[in-house]
Amino acid sequence: NTGLDIVDSELVTFLDSDDCLFEKGLEQRIEQFEDPIDPDLAGFYCGVLEVPEHFSVESSIHPVPFEGGMVDFVSTQGQCPFSVHAPVIRTEVIRLVGGYNAELNEGAEDWDLWNRVLREGFYFLPVPHVGAIYRQKPESLIRDHALSHVRQAKRLLQEASLPYVPLVNKHSPFREPIQVLNTTKLAVERVISFGAMTYVIHGSERMQEVLGELPDTAGCYLLRHIDVDAVVSSGVTRAMNSDVKEVNRRRSEFEECVAHVSSYVREAFSACDEKRKNLASI
Repeated sequence: NTGLDIVDSELVTFLDSDDCLFEKGLEQRIEQFEDPIDPDLAGFYCGVLEVPEHFSVESSIHPVPFEGGMVDFVSTQGQCPFSVHAPVIRTEVIRLVGGYNAELNEGAEDWDLWNRVLREGFYFLPVPHVGAIYRQKPESLIRDHALSHVRQAKRLLQEASLPYVPLVNKHSPFREPIQVLNTTKLAVERVISFGAMTYVIHGSERMQEVLGELPDTAGCYLLRHIDVDAVVSSGVTRAMNSDVKEVNRRRSEFEECVAHVSSYVREAFSACDEKRKNLASI
């Protein structure tokens, strides 16, 4: 937090004294930021290589490929998403959530910070490289204070199951407990599937009535976790009596239905997203 008080850079990362960054580890993350930046984007994270204590950066083979996914509160399910030095993050985001909790001096302070960032509605994107090293020391904080860490982990996981009062984004859907968000995601998928089925059987007007049941703000975020085309395809297939031969016979109609309903769903969520941004600016 002392560093956050004095830093004047728009981007920041954190590095423990026993960890390392690869030569281009920072560059690969920083160059991903584009202007204008999505206001919900917190930063970019890299892969982290876990190694023995005496491992050196010079002895490693680099670059090492890394496959990660978009990280938000739903994707983490309240778990710690990455090591402290994995992300390069917008400085203002860290400051908005109040920085680190100075009362946590026996571990999990980074987990606590990421949870607050994610519950405000921010998200992280990956870069396709390992950019940092985490050296596992026999006398590390986690190993020496395992009981304290477990207690903090239980607290943080329990907090994910409780309502959250946003510090910045009062309209963040992630103020809801993780169980509620998971249920909402299932409901969104069901609405989309039945909207597609209704379109095939009854047409566009009736479909719009069904899709009118989509949630507002939560849907904008949950759409990140839903394969719209796949869900729509399942609904269209069901409307065609789940008959593979029938679907193949009506292939062009099937593809037209999927394209139309998927487009409508995305436009509906886009409108919801604009509504959310307008609310956030109030």
